[in-house]
Amino acid sequence: MKLKYFIFSLLITSFVGLNAQTRWKRYRWEAVGGIGVSNVLTDLGGANQVGTDYFRDLEFVATRPAINAGMRYRITETTAVKASLTWGVLKGDDALTQEKFRSSRELTFSTHIVELGANYEFYFIKETSGNRFKLRGVKAVRASAFHPYGFFGLHAFWFNPRALDLNNEWVNLRELGTEGQF
Repeated sequence: MKLKYFIFSLLITSFVGLNAQTRWKRYRWEAVGGIGVSNVLTDLGGANQVGTDYFRDLEFVATRPAINAGMRYRITETTAVKASLTWGVLKGDDALTQEKFRSSRELTFSTHIVELGANYEFYFIKETSGNRFKLRGVKAVRASAFHPYGFFGLHAFWFNPRALDLNNEWVNLRELGTEGQF
């Protein structure tokens, strides 16, 4: 009778071990996503003084939303490829500052940014499976929440800055060559 229990427990633990080693194969596809904010550091708007550097010149009122979505496919236990699409909005406006030289220009711009990217990811430590929570009286392998990885990839983005003209209508700045394109 004890031999039956021993064989039964041996079989159960061998299946659990087999499950842990092939888990990455069952979950090869992953959806990834995120939400955040975007901002831009330009000479439009900014701090209420001349010559402020870096983040001290950032206009937090011009912060806009950004979202990201993508898919990851696990090639092996320690490698994966990921494709993602990111959208955000950037805005700058001289009306947001009280510094007299900047605000007298009355310049403004806004643009959508769309980024399409592909990454190759490699994990330094294999993913471990186990209990997610520490339960009193349960002794088992605890799943690690630490998964360092590196990646390299290729990303391309599109944007089309626009500004308000004197008639309060949006004009595409790229067509005007405001950055010396022509």
